[in-house]
Amino acid sequence: MAKAIDYMTLAAEKDFAAAQNSLAELYYIGYETKQDLALAQKWYQRAAEQGIEEASWDLKGMAEAEKSPTLSSSNNNTPSRDDQLWTTLFQKGEYTQAAEVLTELAEKGDKVAQFNLGVLSYQGQGKPRDYKQAFEWYSKAAEQGYTDAQFNLGKMYEHGEGMGQDYVAAAKLYRAGANKGDHYSQAALGMLYIQGKGVDQDLKEGIIWLTRSAKQGNMEAQVNLGIFFIENSRDLFKVDEAIQWFSLAARQGSALAQANLGRLALQGRGMPKNYAKALDWFKQSAAQGNSYSQRNLAVMYYKGDGVEKDLLRAKMWFFFAAENGHAKAAQNMQSLDEDLSTEEKETAAKLIQNCIAQNYQGC
Repeated sequence: MAKAIDYMTLAAEKDFAAAQNSLAELYYIGYETKQDLALAQKWYQRAAEQGIEEASWDLKGMAEAEKSPTLSSSNNNTPSRDDQLWTTLFQKGEYTQAAEVLTELAEKGDKVAQFNLGVLSYQGQGKPRDYKQAFEWYSKAAEQGYTDAQFNLGKMYEHGEGMGQDYVAAAKLYRAGANKGDHYSQAALGMLYIQGKGVDQDLKEGIIWLTRSAKQGNMEAQVNLGIFFIENSRDLFKVDEAIQWFSLAARQGSALAQANLGRLALQGRGMPKNYAKALDWFKQSAAQGNSYSQRNLAVMYYKGDGVEKDLLRAKMWFFFAAENGHAKAAQNMQSLDEDLSTEEKETAAKLIQNCIAQNYQGC
């Protein structure tokens, strides 16, 4: 990665705006280099002067972050006795009693209680799952500007839960939260722009919102940025940027990001081909149930790519991938079974049982 930074620095110093913006992001995030906000500001400024809108927004965001105090979730208010009561009941798993206390608060207009009642109704805790009731409580809290409620209500509109699917309404709710800096709302709004749902398709606007979210550590946004850059650009900077976002998400435990890093290492795209790295990323992802990684592990063991050929271990990973819905893995396993003896099949079955017992670690 040090070479990539050097390459970006050379390009940035030659006034390539895209390189200046990418370099600023590296320093801002502290990816594979020491975080340096002064250098981030310098390169954002240079990029902004050349008309990079995203860099201008990031400069503004850095300035606001310096002067904005951090607020607690309680807005510095001491919780009331009722707040303490329902929280205690909820922690004990006494959801029905917690809902009764919350209902009293919600009917008095308490937006946090309204939101929490929406959560209980949506998840079916203390009462049967009721999307319609969840929608009603989320709506009441959202009307009072409660960001979490606006986001959850947006998700219900997006997926058509409790009402008809309405992307326009979802986009409006996501935008309300996104404009307040909520990274979940920013990530969701970004994807609507990418997909052209509820808004006119605008890839540039989608990337702007996803980037704002990803810079706040939103794992889903980081993964979606990586996927977008890999699938929609052959630009070296964009491939390298995809690897940056995948790496940040992978550190947070994203199985999808780990799978993509494994794929890039296996293909030698954006990095030298490296079977060992591919194997490591696929194993981390596969342990979380990612069928794509599980099948890739099986193929690597079947072919002996970067690892000693092991048909029994290949059978094990084909089995897990097939169990997780990978149709091609099921076909691969069936074909492999024809070449295995009864004894080998029994040994493979034991490998499967042991891997499950080890929670897929060290398999």
